[in-house]
Amino acid sequence: MAAGDIPRRKAALSKLTAIIGELQNTLDLDRGGQLAVDLERLYGWAMHRLLDAVVARDPAPIDEVKRMLETLRGRLAGDRHETRGRPPVTHRTTSRG
Repeated sequence: MAAGDIPRRKAALSKLTAIIGELQNTLDLDRGGQLAVDLERLYGWAMHRLLDAVVARDPAPIDEVKRMLETLRGRLAGDRHETRGRPPVTHRTTSRG
């Protein structure tokens, strides 16, 4: 993504922020164990990198976060096939306080 493409960069930031926010909101830190804790840290890092992109007006962190999310999605999709029949443990069943 070109550094001067502000409307596209703004849209990408909004989309990534919404995705990461939703991922964070669905974590169940009480039942999710270490995986949920690790994902919470990863999502926090991603939000920090997106803030870096805004402050520095640099699209590189956006691309970095996008690649990380794509990698995570692929890994989780692979895990889903291996864990069929077991209930998910990383999603919150009650609202966050």
